[in-house]
Amino acid sequence: MIEKIKNLISVVLDSFGILNFLNKKLIKNNSIRIINYHRTPREEINTFKKQIEFFKQNYENIDFKKFELFKNDELVLSKPGIIITFDDGLKNNYENAVTILEENGFTGYFFVSVGLLNNEGYMNYDEVIDLVNRGHVVGCHTYTHHRMNKNDSLDLLQYEIVQSKEDLQKILNNKVDIFCWCGGEEETYTKQAHEIIKENYKYSFMTNNQLVYSDTDNYKIQRTNIEARWSLSLCKFQLCGIMDFLYKSKRERIDNVIN
Repeated sequence: MIEKIKNLISVVLDSFGILNFLNKKLIKNNSIRIINYHRTPREEINTFKKQIEFFKQNYENIDFKKFELFKNDELVLSKPGIIITFDDGLKNNYENAVTILEENGFTGYFFVSVGLLNNEGYMNYDEVIDLVNRGHVVGCHTYTHHRMNKNDSLDLLQYEIVQSKEDLQKILNNKVDIFCWCGGEEETYTKQAHEIIKENYKYSFMTNNQLVYSDTDNYKIQRTNIEARWSLSLCKFQLCGIMDFLYKSKRERIDNVIN
């Protein structure tokens, strides 16, 4: 229902050119918008392709080297940057999304749950290794796709956050620097998990709608959700800054929990 309402609003706003105006007015050049996808099934690939082509026209691809330079204040972007992420390690990301990304010059960031790899519907070890070999980024999305909660034991958190990193690094024979929280609901962010993540990773990605700047906290890197099936109008609505404003109070409440 919420998606249908947002889609209707976005079509109206887009028809009057308001979304294009907001994107140009509110999205500053020296910033990065990070978006996250989930499924990219074949039947949704045409809308996904239109989204990627829109990103190519309006944003600069940010690979991991550029991201680190940007965060260290060693890179100034000539136009807004974009990072395209995919959650869960789904096989249809590998089969359908990767080629489109590469054809348009984009680096994909794939956040995988280690314990789900090699299962039906998910990538296998060879596929995630291939992603790294092709210049994409693979990060950790817990071991079992666990949504953190305040009742998690220390042993469980060590398994989901630390053991998952160690095992993923062995599979990839490559360092894993990024952790990505699962779920994104307010109650899934906890102080204890946050502290363990800080001890074991360089960056932590969340999903609470905010542009990323060079001085953004490395452990509060926010993303904006977009799905492959969505119209271009709805994508523009998500990116234009409205959702950033609407999520402000949620970000503040989470900060109060994890700080």
